[in-house]
This record gives sequence, structure tokens and C-alpha cells, in this order.
Amino acid sequence: MKYPPQAIVFYLKEDLISVKGNIDQPNQLRYLELTLKKLSSVLKGIPVYSNRRIWTPEESEKIGTQLEYSDFIIIESGSEAEFFSKICDILPSSRTGDPEWDETCFLVFDGFAPMMDPTLTKELILRHEKYLAQYSYSENLPPGIVPRVLSREFVRSLPAEYSGGTQDFLAKNINQFDTEIFYTSPDLRQWRLDFSANNPRSFRLLSSFLKEKENWKYDEIQSFLISRPEIFRSAPSYYEVELYRGCEYECIFCPRQNLKPEEDNIKLDPQILDKLLSQAENLGLPYSVCFGGLGEPTLHPQFTELVRKTLASSNLKELFIESALYSDLSDFIKLLSSLKEEEKKKVSLIVNLTTRDKKVYSALYGKDNMDKVLQNLSAVSQVLPKSSIHLQFLKIQEVDPELDSWYEQAQKEGYEIILQKYNSYSDVLPQRRASDLTPLGRDFCWHISRDIYLNANGEVSICKQTPGSKKHSIGNLNKDSLEQIWAKGNPFFTSSAKGAHESIPAPCLSCDEWYTFNA
Repeated sequence: MKYPPQAIVFYLKEDLISVKGNIDQPNQLRYLELTLKKLSSVLKGIPVYSNRRIWTPEESEKIGTQLEYSDFIIIESGSEAEFFSKICDILPSSRTGDPEWDETCFLVFDGFAPMMDPTLTKELILRHEKYLAQYSYSENLPPGIVPRVLSREFVRSLPAEYSGGTQDFLAKNINQFDTEIFYTSPDLRQWRLDFSANNPRSFRLLSSFLKEKENWKYDEIQSFLISRPEIFRSAPSYYEVELYRGCEYECIFCPRQNLKPEEDNIKLDPQILDKLLSQAENLGLPYSVCFGGLGEPTLHPQFTELVRKTLASSNLKELFIESALYSDLSDFIKLLSSLKEEEKKKVSLIVNLTTRDKKVYSALYGKDNMDKVLQNLSAVSQVLPKSSIHLQFLKIQEVDPELDSWYEQAQKEGYEIILQKYNSYSDVLPQRRASDLTPLGRDFCWHISRDIYLNANGEVSICKQTPGSKKHSIGNLNKDSLEQIWAKGNPFFTSSAKGAHESIPAPCLSCDEWYTFNA
């Protein structure tokens, strides 16, 4: 390398050091040491900077001395851009002497990177220099495999007082910079892996890999995950809970219409939700909960109590409530009014409102009470920010011509918008989709790999495509633990990742929901 990078930078986000009980300091230091150890085969003898101190000055000095880095410097800053600007002030002058080109650059790690691939990192740096890039990064490699490379020219081009992320700024202005996008096979973007140690799930993933060995090559990752599904499926991230399997509507797009009478109008025992939440907490990773399924959750007689219980869960990231919003919401509105701001921020209300035309509404939902829905929407908007209220438009043939006007109206009112793909539940329902967005190449199913679908009777289905079916049950929370049920899904994920969809006891071959991602 003729003009190697002049510094190594660790940009640590606040949540890296504030997550309760999920990330411990000894592992942070171990991951830092592993990262620097691998970097020493690529670069050495240059300063290392960080924006946060999560180790003592004595530990910093020890790490730097052991691993051949002359300095380990903490520069506290209010934003990423300010931090990088301060580093640029310290870096040496350009070595080219060319007034039109400042080659000075530095490596950036967003978190620690004990899984860093030194060979790929060296290749990235060489390409950055060869093509005189101002910014180099990878789109297809998981975070933590290679760093970003930022030039001083790029940092100096950021607007004054810019407080956003540098990667976001580049994405919005990419044509203004000489950018090198580093690609190498295999492409693991579909896996949404994160090896940057900046969140609890990433920490657990790293821990599982590093228990096996320290020196991983990037092309070894995929086969290892397929052979050890429990490492990728360490815990659910999304729990869809059917509070009430029943509804006053008869929607043409709901498979509930095909249920037998004895399978309908079932309410979830609150003790089942208690068990789910307590055991989800014991798994130790953040998660989201959705009150959905085949029914109207607000019809559960203890709906507000169940909302309050769920919001009290310490590892809860978000509570989604999917509702047609036609029932009496007075108690729910009182609850929302009483919530603390941090609790209220976790609530996301999804309102199924696929049309504003009363006649079409009656035909789709089987009931003519759109005025009541809009009244409830207005009332909820008084106590819940509109940024937390999502109007959902189902993209079906019957309402496709209405989409533009519907979208403009929702935007004008200030609500968030969800354009929801139609689900035929593996052809149980007639095909009504307005467009087919299914990817040409099939990957593994995200719902098998991340979701738990809990029916109102306590049964846990293999996936959301088989609601209410004991045939497709992998356990029941009345008698099985959440951990036992989750483990039963590991072989199904392996089959899905290997493309053996026909071996999964679910209608995978006729399903087009496999690529949608909840949380």
C-alpha cells in the first residue's frame, strides 16, 4: 500500500453501552482485542480512536502496547460527523503534495469487529487507493466483516452542523463522491447478519461463533449457520399473538371465514400471555409483539390489561396492535392517556383501512360502519402521536385504482402509511393481489427463522400460514415451554435454508410470504 490509512476509528453508538444486562464489559474488551489483533496483520503502528470510553485508561494502554498500536485515544463528540471532523484535524498532512487530491483516509468500525476478515479488509483498502476513492464500503457483507474507509475529503464535504450518519449522507448524495462499493461472494444480505457487537443479538451471534474458533474466513459463515440453526435462531424477535379469534366483520381477505364454528370466537387466556412474556424475557434478547391473528384484538374482554402487561416487559422493543378500529375504545384511550412517554413510544397502532369509499368498505369488510372507524381514529389521534398510527392499505385488485387518492389523503392527515401485500394463505383464499412482487430467487423463510405465531387456544403454529391448525402445531404453551417450542423449529429452518421446502410440514411450496420481514 503506497498510501495506507492513517488511523483506525471505532464509532460506538449509545445503545452499545446502555443495553441492560445484555452486553458485559469483559467481552467488549475481548472483542476489541481480537479486532486489533486481526488488524495488526493489515496495519500497525497507527493511532486508534473511539468516541466513547468503556474501558479504563490503564486497560487502553495495555491493549495498545500488547497489540502494537502506539496510541488509543478517546475523543468525545456530540455526533458522528463532529467526531470524524476532529480526527481529520489530527491526521497528518497529505503525502501526495497534490493540492487537488488529499489521499488521507482512515478505517471506521461501527462497533467492534472480532469477526473481521483481514484478507478482505486488505483488498478493500487496496481498491480504495487504486481507484482514488473518497469513500469505500461494502453493501453485501454483514457489518463487522470489513470496515468503511473514509477520506478526509469526504468528511470535509459534510455540511456544517450536520448531525446525521455519514453512511446516510453518502446514500443520499452518492453521485457527488468517488465511491468504491466492495462486493464479494457469497451475498449474505438476505440473512441480515450483524457482527459489529452493537446490539444484544449481535453479541450473542458473535459469542456463538467465537466459542468455535477465533479466526473465521467470510466464506465459512453460511455453511456453519445452516449446520447449526440454533446459532442463527437464538430466540424469536417477533411474537404474533392472537388475543381473540373472532370478529364482527366478514372480510373477503380473511381466512377466518373458512374456520369451523367450534374453532371460532376463542379468547386467549391471560395466563398464556403471562407465560409467553415471562419466558420471552428469560431468553434475554429484545423482541416485538403483535396483537393480531385471525380476529379483532380489541374485542378481548381484558384487552387493556393485556396491553399494559405487555408494555411492562423490559426487553420489549415495540407493541403492534392490528385493528379494524370499530369497537368501543374508551378504555383503551384512557390507558393510552395514562402511559408514560417511554411506554407510549413503544405502541404502534396499525389500522386496517383499505378504502375511504363507504360502498367499497361495506363490500370488503361485510359491514357498513366506516364512520365509526374514522371517529375512533380521530379519538385515538388525540392521545397517541400520529407517527405511531399506521393506516394500512391492502394492495388488492378491488381497490387498486383508489391507491393514489387514498395515499394522498393519509399523507395530508399526517398518518404513517403501510402498503400491505395481499396474503392468500397459500391459496386458501382466491388470488386478489394487484401486483406480484415475489423475488425470482427463493431464499429461506423469515417467519420460520424469527417469528412465533400464538393462536388464541395456546397452540403455536409452524408459521402464520397455518393459523388454528393442530396439524401444523409445534407445541402448546399450556403444557410446553417457549424454549422447547422454539427448538422444534430448528430443523424446519435448516430445510428452508437448504431449499428443501417440501420437507417442511407446512404449505411452503404455495406460499409467497417467505420473504416478508417483521422484526
